[in-house]
Amino acid sequence: MVHIRDYQIPWVGLKNGEHKFHFEIDELFFMYFDHSEIKRCDIHIDLKFQKSEHLFILKFEIDGWLELPCDRCLKPYEQSLFDDAEVWVKFANNRGEGENADEADCIYIARTDSFLDVSKIIYDYVLLAIPLGHFHQNVEDCDQAMVSQNSPGAGNKASQKVDETDPRWDALKKLRSKI
Repeated sequence: MVHIRDYQIPWVGLKNGEHKFHFEIDELFFMYFDHSEIKRCDIHIDLKFQKSEHLFILKFEIDGWLELPCDRCLKPYEQSLFDDAEVWVKFANNRGEGENADEADCIYIARTDSFLDVSKIIYDYVLLAIPLGHFHQNVEDCDQAMVSQNSPGAGNKASQKVDETDPRWDALKKLRSKI
């Protein structure tokens, strides 16, 4: 059983310098987040945690796969993931400092916090690593029955109706051409 505590780094006891962490992500991890559609996955996260007196630099390397529905045929397939990201963690002197900052890859924590929770950061970067289009690598792997239903020629009756014009509109078109 995965506990969200497994993704909390106790930075207070760490010495300045680089520290390495490794996380194994599976479907249980995604159950902690609302509206997550990921049902099967095997993702490995390598984190290089650079600690200094005034800030932390987190370098994430994401590698693995997850199961997604194909946009063509809706059949599940395994999408490979590979990405890296860098996040800076700064200390907030006052409560609320950094809330309106325009720094996309920078988060603020209080000096009184004894740990850094990286679960939400990992979740966000895994979602960002997913490509916009979800398709099987080979079209032959798609469910051909579903693909044929979604093809443009599948609705021949509907497309024929679009080409036919209503005779009432023909009379109006004649009036417009006279003007």
